[in-house]
Amino acid sequence: MASGPAPASPSPPPASQSLSWSSILATGSSSSSDGLPLHFVPPSAPGSSKVVFCPPDLLSDEAKLWEDCLVGHFLGPRPTFPIVKLSLSKQWRPQGSLDTFLLDNGFFIFKFSSPLDKSRALEGGPWLVGKRPIFLRQWSRQLQLRQLDFSSIPLWIAFPGLPLHFWCTGGLSLIGSAFGKPLFSDLHTRRKDRLAFARICVEVSAAESLPSFITVHEGEGHSFEQEVHYDWLPPQCLTCKTFGHESQFCTFVAKPPVVGGPDYCNPAPLEGDGPACSVGVPSVSAEIPATVEAEKILLHSKDVGPSSRGS
Repeated sequence: MASGPAPASPSPPPASQSLSWSSILATGSSSSSDGLPLHFVPPSAPGSSKVVFCPPDLLSDEAKLWEDCLVGHFLGPRPTFPIVKLSLSKQWRPQGSLDTFLLDNGFFIFKFSSPLDKSRALEGGPWLVGKRPIFLRQWSRQLQLRQLDFSSIPLWIAFPGLPLHFWCTGGLSLIGSAFGKPLFSDLHTRRKDRLAFARICVEVSAAESLPSFITVHEGEGHSFEQEVHYDWLPPQCLTCKTFGHESQFCTFVAKPPVVGGPDYCNPAPLEGDGPACSVGVPSVSAEIPATVEAEKILLHSKDVGPSSRGS
């Protein structure tokens, strides 16, 4: 039986029809035309180690867009995004617009259109959402948003009856440094229109206990004890050096040394059994778990601040 002609094999497209990936993306994707146009910047130090050097003035205009932003986070389990957005909008009552964003790692970004609204939110409080306080920081170019770090948090600290000559940048910085890294004062302290107490925000470390008073020496034999009030005291663990739970609920567990391992030291032998180990105690390694069980986190608000504040 005679067979028909063999089917012709497909021929490759002409070279003139070859398309680059950039041209395919440019013509076939609607999102490419909607996004930011980008361009290649030759790396300053090409090689196996990828290092990018950013000129200081390259991002200045973009950084200005985020100057009126606050970064917030909760200790332990956080309320849902809709609850946080609605609750804080009601408490802050901004005159301008307020955009709220939630990052995957738990950070909230609050973008204000009004610098005055931002200042009121930052200097007011403490702000509670479902009985949980939110900790706010001013956004800056140096602020890293990769992961939540509870080893330090910003706290508002009040100093009732602080001598008037300490109501300045130098005096308040000196006093605040006894607790951590001083950040800024509230508006009333800067204006000196509420002299009952000075109030400053300080980034405090969980590794240090928070005193109820400090002693200030001014020289020439003069000193005084300064009373200290905190707007809110978070649960603090001096075992694992973090905020969010108290020491008796800490899950920090010390691992015992493995018998015969490099960190193990045999106990002193009985007389006649040979020389004793020169190390007195075994070396113990420990680790902090990545997460703390939610039911073991105490987040009780302890309001020990001044009983009343001026408006």
